[in-house]
Amino acid sequence: MRLALVATPALLSDQRAAPGALDGDLIRARLPLEDTGFRTIDLDPSRDLAEQLDQLLAEHTARGAPPGDDSTPAAILFYASTVVALSTEGELFLCVDPANPGVGDALADIAAVFGAHACGRVLFLIECHHPASPEDPFASATVVAAAKQAVSGQHPDISLLVAAHPIDTAHADMPSAFTRAFVEELDNGDLDLGLTAGAVYARIQESERLTGVVPCSAWARGQGAFPLFASGPGLEALDEDEAVRDAARSSLVEIAIATGMDLGSQPALPGEPTEVITSAEHDGEPASPEGAPEANAAGADTPHDADLSPHASEASPSAPETASSRAPDPSRISVLLDDEPVSSKALVASPTPPPRAPDPSRISVLLDDEPVSVTGPSVSPTPSAPPPKPSYSAPPGPSYSAPPPRASWSARPPAASRSVPPPAQGGSKPPSWAQALQASGGSVPPPGWSAPPVASPYGPAEQYLSEGERLIAEGDLDGALTEFKKALAVLGLGQKRERAEVHVRIAEVRWRQERRREAIAAFEKALQIIPEYRPALEALIVLNVDERDLRGLHAAEERFLAHVTGEDERFQHMIQFAERWQSLAEDAERARVYYERARAIRPDDLHVLRTLRRFYETAGAVDDAIATRRRIAEVTEEPSEKAREYFDLGKYLLDDLREEERGIRMLEVALESDPSLLEPLALIAKIFADRQEWGQLELAYRQMLGRVVRIPSASVRREVRWELSRRLGLLFRDHLEDPVSALSAFESALEARPDDMPTLLTAVDIARSAGRLDRAAAHLASAVVLEPADASLYHQLFELYQKLRRPDQAWAAASVTTDLGETEARERFVFEEHRPDGIPRFSRTLRATSWEHLFPADRERAVDAVLSAITDAAIEARLAQRTQSGTLPQLDPRTRQDPQQSTVSVVRSFAWASHLLGISAPAVYLREDAQLNLAAVIADHPAVIAGAGVLRGRSMPDLAFLIGSHLTYHVGAHRLLLSYPTIDELAGCFLAAVSLVRPTVPIPPALEEAARTLATELDTRVQGAERDRLQAAVLAFEEAGARADLAHWAGAVERCAARTGYLLSGDLAVAVRLIRAESTGLLAPEETIGDLYAFTVSDAFHALRTELGIAIQP
Repeated sequence: MRLALVATPALLSDQRAAPGALDGDLIRARLPLEDTGFRTIDLDPSRDLAEQLDQLLAEHTARGAPPGDDSTPAAILFYASTVVALSTEGELFLCVDPANPGVGDALADIAAVFGAHACGRVLFLIECHHPASPEDPFASATVVAAAKQAVSGQHPDISLLVAAHPIDTAHADMPSAFTRAFVEELDNGDLDLGLTAGAVYARIQESERLTGVVPCSAWARGQGAFPLFASGPGLEALDEDEAVRDAARSSLVEIAIATGMDLGSQPALPGEPTEVITSAEHDGEPASPEGAPEANAAGADTPHDADLSPHASEASPSAPETASSRAPDPSRISVLLDDEPVSSKALVASPTPPPRAPDPSRISVLLDDEPVSVTGPSVSPTPSAPPPKPSYSAPPGPSYSAPPPRASWSARPPAASRSVPPPAQGGSKPPSWAQALQASGGSVPPPGWSAPPVASPYGPAEQYLSEGERLIAEGDLDGALTEFKKALAVLGLGQKRERAEVHVRIAEVRWRQERRREAIAAFEKALQIIPEYRPALEALIVLNVDERDLRGLHAAEERFLAHVTGEDERFQHMIQFAERWQSLAEDAERARVYYERARAIRPDDLHVLRTLRRFYETAGAVDDAIATRRRIAEVTEEPSEKAREYFDLGKYLLDDLREEERGIRMLEVALESDPSLLEPLALIAKIFADRQEWGQLELAYRQMLGRVVRIPSASVRREVRWELSRRLGLLFRDHLEDPVSALSAFESALEARPDDMPTLLTAVDIARSAGRLDRAAAHLASAVVLEPADASLYHQLFELYQKLRRPDQAWAAASVTTDLGETEARERFVFEEHRPDGIPRFSRTLRATSWEHLFPADRERAVDAVLSAITDAAIEARLAQRTQSGTLPQLDPRTRQDPQQSTVSVVRSFAWASHLLGISAPAVYLREDAQLNLAAVIADHPAVIAGAGVLRGRSMPDLAFLIGSHLTYHVGAHRLLLSYPTIDELAGCFLAAVSLVRPTVPIPPALEEAARTLATELDTRVQGAERDRLQAAVLAFEEAGARADLAHWAGAVERCAARTGYLLSGDLAVAVRLIRAESTGLLAPEETIGDLYAFTVSDAFHALRTELGIAIQP
């Protein structure tokens, strides 16, 4: 059994990766693959590592199985990548718990655990991240020396591969360089030849890829070679190879010493662990800082580029040969096509038989997973170097020269026949490399782009890629994989873009084969070449989702975001990631972190804010939830929604948290945001009422009344004003005991809603209690408009008018109760005392301005103004139409009466009434044969036909009522009803008038023809001042809401006519009787009668009687 124990830090509190965390992800993804065959176990960073390891190893020891048995690990790899710390005594601690950065696990204690258990072969692979120290350029060397002392110095059976470097904040979104290099060597290893930890270290050093990146690293071999592959050569062969490699290195050290080359210490002694420390911190000089532990005989500190130093040319050609220095078997040499070939300088430290070229059939191309034999032209190595000259230089190993370039290759899309198989078991399918490249903006080469490669001895890459695409189309995925690996083999290391694309193709094939873990590893290789390669970054996310590898998914997402620079794109991806963590992984904490990072980009995004609010509330983060809810309210633009947010927040503070002051502030802000929302005010009122803080409540109401003017809707503004004023009145009446202020508040409410009967009656009671009887009478007069048949209201009015010494109005109230049949004794007495005999004796005529008292208060004033502006023109147009069509009535001039000479009562009454009302009398034509009362005639002059109904059997009050009512239709715009008597005709007239000012006004189809025809006639007749009047009237009509109720306007004319006739007759009973007899108008008789009742007790009726000289004086 092969066991890998992984100790890396947990995520930071903000879900970012701590130093070393991503290294652990890479190790966990690579070691379980088939070639290495490790079973990985994660150690808990929050617990003592030594204690965990002791428990794990004790479980295997307790089984009592012999070493090498399947139940006992034959090889254990302990991997750690974390921040480290040195004690004052130089002891190294692994600080793997970010939550407790000051606490660490002593590396010596961990090594002691392995020493206490028979564990087989053990490798410590440790990457140390230490704080940067500009004052100490040898910090990394000090850390490495401490690690060596803790492990190899105390437990020489344990192999140690260690690297140290300052914490790299600039590349915190990707695995560390040393761990990446280690995994690359695993990927490039040959299963047939095997791979040991010592060989990996040698290859990394020979490639010089970490020069300037990792300041110091070291290797110390313990009990034999540590095999990194689960299969391949046996342990004896690997031990032999490693011994040869170490002996060669020892020979090189001896030659360097013989030539005076300063390597910093002596070579390893026979039988002791072989160890090499390389450091880039001292630029070729040995790392020996003051206070650092000195290198002992078991480990020589050797500069990284010692064998390349110029001092090597001084070496003696007759350097003694050590007994253990012999050349390795050339058949075991690996040709590294992905990296630089392993240097053979250490293999010829003393005269040895010249190396022979490897058998071409034995050459292996080290690629992704398994070796691929490459057939191609046979390549012979150059002859071995001659014996060393006085100026020593190591002879080169086998070299291969490439022929001149034959073709340039660039990435091209896959063959058209290539198809992507559907994912198994619901997994997502891999995007083609061309699609991924297009999605990543592949037309613009990313950093790392290199020129097209030269041709290779093994064939051009394009040929292998084309063949691979063909095999994919045929369904031969294994064959395609082989071809892609061949293409990878012929590409140089500098061709980063091309190599990354090939790795993506290999990953796609692995994905199709449902070998997702290997696909992930292939994508990782592409990213090691070009970290910002978008297709690989995106594919890793999808693959980890399919694998439900949440830790890998998080690492993939972070790497992807690290290379997304546009804020809008970062925002969208963070929202996508957050939603996935919330729904798929059910990880609310990680989802919350992504939403918070998205909020940092768009602080005012309402979707993000509302989502975070839910997270905070679920987690019980009260302060965060309140702050977020307040921000939601602040950024909400629509006033009613903003007010609702503040109201809900205030209610939450009051009901759930019992924080009244903060809750009241939020409610006040809600009222400020939208004064039409009264729910916050109700809550505030309840709070102040419970506290009995009436002054504060009054202030709150008055502040709200001040905000009412900001409400845009007139109807809503009226409703809010009514409610606020009513509440303020109740406060003054019930709690502040201020009836005067209460009356003022209720009257303000009535201004907003005059038809509120309960408020009217309340105002009456308060006015009485305040001694304001005149105000009580006025409100009662308004109440009878709403309830004209309520006799109790007239009783109260009679009483008030009596107290106010207004006998005329008291008599008017008694007139109504008498007509209702509910009069009281005092009322009957007053009524009978002042009841006129016949028509009143008028002493004065009515002024033109006094007609306002006869017009109902609720008439459509804006409509009246528009119609008044075109009345004369519209009548002329109707006469012209009738004349043109021959339908104009022809009146018999013999029946026309002279009002100055006629003795007929109706004719004389017309003259009297016209004079009294201040209007011109129409021409009267008598028609005794006509069974009618009075009828207006459309003629070229105002005319009326008096029929049999008014010629006989009528009293003077009767005639006064009928004539007064008829004359009303000869006043102002009322005259239109004589020429346009129906509502449809009147509507056509009105729309024609408006269209003169607003030609685009919509007209109903049923009225359009008549309205357009009349508009043409009006256009020529309405000019000059009349046109100006019309424009002003239309503008006022639009400002009033552009709503025309012509039926209501015509009904108001009918009520005005009844009032005029009643005023002239002076007898309510006569008016009521004649109205009931004449039921041909728009209004029902009872509606007109009710209006007369209210008009009788109104101040307007009293003013008219006073002006005409018929009012009863005190």
